[in-house]
Amino acid sequence: MFDGGKVHDDLVKTEVKEFSAAVFKAMVDFMYLSEVSLDSNNLIEMLQLCQHLSLPKLKAAIEAAFSETVTVENFTDRMMLSRAFKADELRRNLVVFGKENLEVL
Repeated sequence: MFDGGKVHDDLVKTEVKEFSAAVFKAMVDFMYLSEVSLDSNNLIEMLQLCQHLSLPKLKAAIEAAFSETVTVENFTDRMMLSRAFKADELRRNLVVFGKENLEVL
């Protein structure tokens, strides 16, 4: 790889087409910094990435972000997501939210 202080041009490059650059960068940031800045527009794609690459800690962070922003309006959508991605912690938080807001749901 290194020869006399120079990097060879024949390094292996991997192209990831399934996920956007922003989502992949957020995953790498999380892996190196143990923190992630989540754009609400990318959360579903982030869950897909977690499922595809089996990233439980990142998935937990995303579930927490979804849990913090539950409203009566998005409750059903979040419940469907929790089932689709087997997001058990999110589902538990939704059940608590549902019980607290039963009259308006």
